[in-house]
This record gives sequence, structure tokens and C-alpha cells, in this order.
Amino acid sequence: MPEKKTETETPITAKLFAAAGIKKVVFVDDRYGITHKRVQDDADELSIEQLRDSAAFSGVDFGSDSEEVQRASIAKIINTMESAALEEAFDRMAAFRTGYDPERDKTANRYFQSIVGDAVQAVRLSLKEWEKHKEQHLAAASDNATLFIFDEDFSLEGQGKTHGRVLIDQTHTRNPGYKFVYALLTHNVMSDQDEIDLEKTIVAEMPSIAGYVLVVSKSRLEENGARFANRLKQLLLARRFLMLQKRLREETEAASSQAIKEIEGLRIESFERIILGTSQFEGAWSPETLVRVIGVSQQQQIKEKIRRDAELHRSVREIDPICEVKTSLLSDDVTKDAQRLQHDEIYETSARINEVNLPTSSGDIVKDDLGQEYVLLAQPCDLMVRSSGFRRNPERDSRQLVPLAPIVKVESKYKDHGLPSDQYELPYYEAKTRWCVRFNEVYQLPLWLLDMAVFNDQGACNLTEGQTPSPLLTSPWFKRLPILLERAANIVQAVSKVKEIDIDKATLLQSYCRVPLESPFETQLSMSAEEPPKFTLALKLARKRRVAEQHSTGLLIDYAAYMARLAHPHDLGRVK
Repeated sequence: MPEKKTETETPITAKLFAAAGIKKVVFVDDRYGITHKRVQDDADELSIEQLRDSAAFSGVDFGSDSEEVQRASIAKIINTMESAALEEAFDRMAAFRTGYDPERDKTANRYFQSIVGDAVQAVRLSLKEWEKHKEQHLAAASDNATLFIFDEDFSLEGQGKTHGRVLIDQTHTRNPGYKFVYALLTHNVMSDQDEIDLEKTIVAEMPSIAGYVLVVSKSRLEENGARFANRLKQLLLARRFLMLQKRLREETEAASSQAIKEIEGLRIESFERIILGTSQFEGAWSPETLVRVIGVSQQQQIKEKIRRDAELHRSVREIDPICEVKTSLLSDDVTKDAQRLQHDEIYETSARINEVNLPTSSGDIVKDDLGQEYVLLAQPCDLMVRSSGFRRNPERDSRQLVPLAPIVKVESKYKDHGLPSDQYELPYYEAKTRWCVRFNEVYQLPLWLLDMAVFNDQGACNLTEGQTPSPLLTSPWFKRLPILLERAANIVQAVSKVKEIDIDKATLLQSYCRVPLESPFETQLSMSAEEPPKFTLALKLARKRRVAEQHSTGLLIDYAAYMARLAHPHDLGRVK
């Protein structure tokens, strides 16, 4: 039975060219265009002694006394040389004249040819050839999508080591409608970060090509071409990415202005009743309510405008095929960016909540001295402090309990599998480690003790006698501070009245604060050295971050579902 023939897989670069609609690649490099005339011109620029020492023409009798005879012999040899011999002579003279290492460029050129292959029309030009034919190539580029690549160093053709940057600047001036970026191939960088740093340097020196140059290390031209393909994909997407950024920035600014106008159009009564009135009644801060209303209008307008933008739709349709081509490499920076962006969407940092004295919220994450973390699970409406400085029922305020659930590493036996109903995974909580909330190990704590974290920029759950409020507190929390200080003072006074030496004051304090005695949470009372001394009451927890509102709602729903699970006196199904 004859063997079944398998089709050769299309190279990634070919797929990328096809996806972007590129028909031609123009690569300008001073190694290209090695003709008989160019080698002859190089030979004419060197003295007989230099030609002899370069070993470029081994068949010449340099012992002859006549330079005219020697040069005639060299010219004859050049005219009969095949391409490989021409290249060899060129390399030897260049190495002698400039210290040029031909092997690096020969290897890179060989790999480039193998990577590009027959996917597109590949035009390789020397600098002189480019200057002669550039108008032709630029004129054809509008109808025949062309990618332009420039070497950086043109010292072999009598120009500087960074002349490629000048060529990109000149080309962009002549070709402002170019929808790709120009690739600058160089040996002067090796790593991804080196490429980025050099781009920044070039743009700082030549701002006219900002957004139109992409540095590509020649080290990317490896045997398999994977790193080059990865950079090529970035090159094809760069202009489109910048266009999307610009378009969204414009629409965001326009929508923001329109949303402000809508707010300005509210009558004073509507503003007072809707923004100020509901905020005061619910214990919210009115500027945040205003931001909420503006945000709704702004998002609706942005979405409507970009949906109506036919040009944007066309651009996205051009982007999609390029994105569908999978390159095999994924840099560590990309992984870090993805983790950071997703983490920042789900979690708010200490700086965003503690340093601006945000009120206690469902999803607040606190940490004890041993490093154990817990998350607060409670209905947001039960956590709101009203305009009086109390929550809904002033009589119950001091006794209101809230659940704190421990955050633990996911047990190894679950690996990448789903978790049981008593565990809720916290996605992207920490890189490379899975973490979850344990619903079946919840502790109940007095809410007012956790409120103490609001009054300092470290999120520490403590209060000091005579403490003054931060100017960043909202009005209800201004009123709440003296209420909590009075509550703490009453506990301190009650503890100080107990004189029996056999009574453990720490346990007594724990009891007066209504903190479960067998819980891992510890209260502490200290007195200052000043006269009269001032107390500091502390629950040894500190607020470190927060699960953002839209995600804490999902966490709360899962906790409620766990609490509402079917319960039986005992499980008859557990027959052994």
C-alpha cells in the first residue's frame, strides 16, 4: 500500500503575510547588490598593499613591480568571478577595511531567505539600488501591499552605523500613508527589552517616526524563525493597535464631555434629590454617585459610537486574521501583563482603599500577624453607614456580626480540577498558585472592630484615644469615629475596673469585644507613656486589599448558595 503523502505545513511567516495581505517585502541591506562593478569599485578604493593584505585575490602576483599590471590582473579576475566568489572577495575587503564580521550577516541573510521563502515577492536591495529605485517601490506599495525592512548599519556602503534610521525617516516622509511600521534590523540588540529600549532612543532622537519604527534583533533570525515570526506579528499589528488606541481615546474624551453636559442639564431639584439626597440617605458619598451616573452615560455613548464606526469595523476585520495566526513564543512580559491586568480588574490594592479611607465593604481582605488572610462576606446594604454615623439599627450597631472566611491555597489533590461547593476559587489572586475561600470555616466578628481599619492609611484595625479624623472621610464616617472611640473607651474602662489578679485581662478584653475566645483573632490594649495616658485598642488585623464590587457579588452569591444547601439530620446515603 503506497505511503500517504503529507502536505508540508505552511510557515508561520507565510501565514502572517497572507493574513495581512502583504504581497511584497523590500529589504534594504548593504550586503545586497554585490555585483562585479561594486567589487571593482571597492578594489579601486584600496591600495595594492591593502588588497594584498586582505587576501581577497589570491591569484594575483603582488610581487610584480607594476601596479598597473596588478590592478589589471585584479580586474580580470573580478570579471570572471561567479556570485559566490564575488561575495567572498567582497567580504574579505570589507573585513579588512572596517573590521566587518561577514559571518553574522551571511547567517542572518540565509535565515531570512529561508523564513520568507516564496510566500511573497522578496526584493533585496543595496543602499545604492534603493536610492535608484525607491520611488518606483513606494509608488507601487499603495496597490501592492509592501513591507519595508531596513538594516541599521550601512558602513559597507560608506554611510554611518545608524543610517537605517535616516532611511526610515526619509521613507516615511515620502510615504505618510503607510499602514505598517518599518522594521529596523540590527545586531546591536539581543533581547526583547533591548529592542524596546532602542526604539525609545530612536523615537526620542527622531520623533517624526514615532509609531512607525520597530527594532528587530538579527538574533531573531534563527533556524526555525520562531522569534522572528513573533516580532513580525507585532510589526503587522503595531499601526492598527495605535489606531485603536487613538480612536478609543478620542471617543472617551468626547463621551466624557457629553456626559458632563448631561449632568449640567439636570435641574437643581433633580441634582439635589437624585445625587445628593439618595447618597445622604444611603450613606454614600455624593461625588462617587456623580461618577457612577457619568460613567453609565459615558460607557453607553462610547459603545454606541464605536459600533457605528464602519472604519473601525474594517480595521478590526483586518486585525482578526493576523491574530488568528498562532506564533509559538510567549514572552514572560506578556504573561506578567496579562496577570496584572486581570488581577487589577478583580482586586483593589491597599493604596486604592486604605490611603483614601474607603468605608468597609464586602470583599475586604484582612491579614493577621501570621500572614493568614480572610475575606469579609456580607450584604453591601448591611455594611453602609448612614448619615447618623450608625448602620440601619443604632441599637444593634455594636452587636452586628459579619462572617470572615479564610483564604487558603487550593489543596494539591484538586490541581487544575474544579473545587467542591465549600470552596470558592479566587482567580489570579497570586501568580502560579491557586487560592480559594473556605466557606465551611467562617468566623463571625463584630463589624465595628473591622471598621477601625477605615480611619488610618495602613488599614490597621486599631483606634487611639483622641484620634482625629482624616479629611478624606465621608460625612457618615466623620460621625462614626467618635461613636467607635466612645465604644472603645467603655471597653477600656470596664477592663480597668477589674482588679482581681487571677483574671486574665487579655481574655477579658477579648470577651468584652465579643471576639470568639477560640478564634484565631486577637485583641490588644495598650496605654501610652504620656500623661494622662491614652489607650489604643487593636484587633490584630489589617486590611490589605479588596475583591472589587462586581466580583465580590459573585463571591457573596456563592457563599449564600453554600449556606442554602439542602441539609439533613444525617446523610442516609453514606452507607459503607
